[in-house]
Amino acid sequence: PNSPGIGDRVFDLYIGLLTGVTEILMVWILLWTTRLGKVEWKKALGFGIGFGAFEALLIGVSSFGSVLAALLAPAQIPLSSINALAVGNHPLVGLAPIWERFFTIWIHILSNVLLFYGASTRKNRYFWMAFWFKSGLDTVAAYAQMTGIDSLAKMWAVEAIIALLGLVGIWGTG
Repeated sequence: PNSPGIGDRVFDLYIGLLTGVTEILMVWILLWTTRLGKVEWKKALGFGIGFGAFEALLIGVSSFGSVLAALLAPAQIPLSSINALAVGNHPLVGLAPIWERFFTIWIHILSNVLLFYGASTRKNRYFWMAFWFKSGLDTVAAYAQMTGIDSLAKMWAVEAIIALLGLVGIWGTG
């Protein structure tokens, strides 16, 4: 197999930066140009929780749809997809999405609190902190998706990075 080149890592970064543009820049523009950026701490915190929870809900619905399709029409699902679902029966594989969502919600909270704080104080550096923090998370996610997670060790190495970012989120909002 070909080893990944610098182009592959640049592409992972590009994917991560798309998050910075779509999830961070768009919220920043909304907060900067309206009075929404001047809300109290509880509302900014609630927005971050809601943002992360909504993403978790969308991912959960997508996963549920895959499982439901496999249960209701297994003959229509490729065998490789059914095998992938069966791998999820391992306890360490099943624990990963819960672990990831717990820490990812903290990343969303910190990113959004930074945006609200930056908009209310009119300090752009908080935008950039949120931009790079969230883009970093999705660069890791892109790397994992593009290279494939083919072992428990690789999966939990990615989850460890997400946990470290999540701990920064806990620390930053504490």
